[in-house]
Amino acid sequence: MLHRPPSSMCLPTQFVDESASQRTSSRLQNTIHLISVKSTLMHNCTLQMRPVVPMPMSASEKATVGRQKLARESFMLSYEAPWPLSIVAPDAALAQYQMAFRHLFELNWVERELSKVCGLYHTTAALANVQRRARRRDSLAAAGPAAAAAAAMAASTSPAAATLAVAYHTAQIMTHFFRQYLLYATFEVLEPLWASLERHIESAATVDDIIDYHRVFLKKVMKGLLLSRNVVVLRALLALKDLALTFVKHSSTHLTIDYEGIDQEMSEAAAVAGTKGPAVQRDRRKNKGQRIRAFLEEALSSPSFAGPVREYRSKFEARCGDFMCALADAHKQARSEKSDTREELESLQSLMGRLDFNGYFAKRVAGVGAAMDGAGGGLVT
Repeated sequence: MLHRPPSSMCLPTQFVDESASQRTSSRLQNTIHLISVKSTLMHNCTLQMRPVVPMPMSASEKATVGRQKLARESFMLSYEAPWPLSIVAPDAALAQYQMAFRHLFELNWVERELSKVCGLYHTTAALANVQRRARRRDSLAAAGPAAAAAAAMAASTSPAAATLAVAYHTAQIMTHFFRQYLLYATFEVLEPLWASLERHIESAATVDDIIDYHRVFLKKVMKGLLLSRNVVVLRALLALKDLALTFVKHSSTHLTIDYEGIDQEMSEAAAVAGTKGPAVQRDRRKNKGQRIRAFLEEALSSPSFAGPVREYRSKFEARCGDFMCALADAHKQARSEKSDTREELESLQSLMGRLDFNGYFAKRVAGVGAAMDGAGGGLVT
């Protein structure tokens, strides 16, 4: 015998219709999404259907094997594109955005740390001025202008002064290199390409046109940021980044002054002595300056600081030469294969001009000048 179900189990017709409509819309969205994902995967597979030869790991990459990552090295932005935006920006496109962001974030971090190191070396100006005034005063008291010139020469060749000159010069060339690369990436790659993408999207007739424009945009961005060119170029750039961070750590370890500790010690000494007044404050400032200068002079004269600094400068100049040669080879290859547009070739040539605008690396590293001449660099020397 059949029983009628309870009234609570009977669904209104309107609810059933709405549920069916919602299910139909959801199935349609899922079907379109799967088709777009399948099309993207087929496109990527078509591009990558060739044998991949694994490249040998560099020394810096081998050093990171098994090492615990820093919080900065693990930082990454993520974004989940809602439907139907996911048709234009699938997961593969978002991965390229993440790679570009990660690359620029790391290099901005390096440039910021190098700027801090340059500020740290500015604190040694008082030491250099005191040494210069003292030597000049002694020389004038001894034998006049001729002795003053000799004393100035001796001051410039003292161990602390020579080490300071090398360290400050190293910080300057490193800062120049990464700052010019970031200016190139921002004003010559990202902004023009983004403006072009906006114009194309406004004139697009179909979604397929937008997908094609977006795909071309990402391809040019990855190539302009040197992420999809020859792997030698990218490895040379990452090696320069690692060397710059090592130099930053070395400088901060040896030249960071504990101002709070010095103030606390002097305050405790003044409290024990029980002396106050303007004269005491002047003496405290004078003693503080003397202690800071003594600390800096000792640090700059230390072989544990001076030796590595000279090594960092020579290594950076050599690796900059390798990077410039790799850029010139990539420019020459792209021009011979006609794989890049005229704007892309000019942008790559502009990067070489930015990094070596006065021929500094070409003069110091053998082969850089010849490679740039072969690539049509035409840099000003």
